[in-house]
Amino acid sequence: MPDRALIEQLDRAIDALLAGAQTPPADSELSPLIEIARGLRDLPEEGFKARLGTELQRTASMPTSSTIASAAIHTVTPFIYVPDGDGLIEFMKHTFHAEEVNRHPHRPGGGFVATVKIGDTGLIVMADESARGRESLTTLHVYVKDCDAVYQRSLDAGATSMGEPRDTTYGERAGFVQDPAGNHWYIATHLGPAPALESVWTVTPFVHHVNVRKYIEFLERAMGAVQLALHEHSGRVVYAAVRIGDAVLEMGQRESQLKSSLYMLVDDVDAAYDRAVAAGAISIAPPADQPVGLRMAVLKDPFGYQWIAAKQLSELEGDL
Repeated sequence: MPDRALIEQLDRAIDALLAGAQTPPADSELSPLIEIARGLRDLPEEGFKARLGTELQRTASMPTSSTIASAAIHTVTPFIYVPDGDGLIEFMKHTFHAEEVNRHPHRPGGGFVATVKIGDTGLIVMADESARGRESLTTLHVYVKDCDAVYQRSLDAGATSMGEPRDTTYGERAGFVQDPAGNHWYIATHLGPAPALESVWTVTPFVHHVNVRKYIEFLERAMGAVQLALHEHSGRVVYAAVRIGDAVLEMGQRESQLKSSLYMLVDDVDAAYDRAVAAGAISIAPPADQPVGLRMAVLKDPFGYQWIAAKQLSELEGDL
């Protein structure tokens, strides 16, 4: 299928999704998630469509799926939904020298979906004024060469300090900030030659829970997660990490958490959905083939995080 035909198909499909009966109301928390399909069309750089079929065939089930390297999109990818996407992207560019890989409008009046790359990691950013009051924010652990310099750049770009840089007992020098949109960033530099965990990307999602152990148990049952680390102090889990496919998800114990969404590449959406529901997740949207050529399902885990499981439909792979 030629690129232009694919673009036109995607545009028609999004119009249909926005206008069709299956689309949630504008105030539904699902409405931003269903827009992800449109953003996926533009995730990678030039030439991606010619490689998509081959690369998706290498995407295994959740425990072992590999990255779509051309887009720096990993098995688990943060999805951020904010009113001021331009402001957030400018913050990331100023602070982390991020690159905006692409941008695609998704609503009249300035809304868009963009992919922003920090180092070897892609993030999905969707912006729309309707996000105000129902943002999907995230906590991110980002590795940089000079923690102090990047921390200061973040403040210059409008961030609020949540903790000045200091050397930690776990092998990092780290500072903590909240960006103007409300996302939290752990800015870190390795004090040793290598990170404590294998295959930690430049940016790693970080989640918070009152009971980290129970969340790890859920992720193991629901998503085939493999525990990599768990460190306690005075009965409190101060740090833990699991691997899901080629991605690492970090976590720690805290009373409050940001409302976050995570996009996940899987081989079998129905199996992933059934496994998550059996483990206690709540269904928001059951598996369904979308006109854009994706099979998708949306769930909320028992701890409040939303997950979008997706796979490219095989019928389109031969046409790309």
